[in-house]
Amino acid sequence: MSQDPQLVALLRKAGAQGDVFQLIAAAWLKQ
Repeated sequence: MSQDPQLVALLRKAGAQGDVFQLIAAAWLKQ
């Protein structure tokens, strides 16, 4: 799956709020 700029920015924002969101996003991107 390609990472578009808006998605990356959203993931970074979520990661700043909590590692749980970052982990979920990372797992989702690996699919």
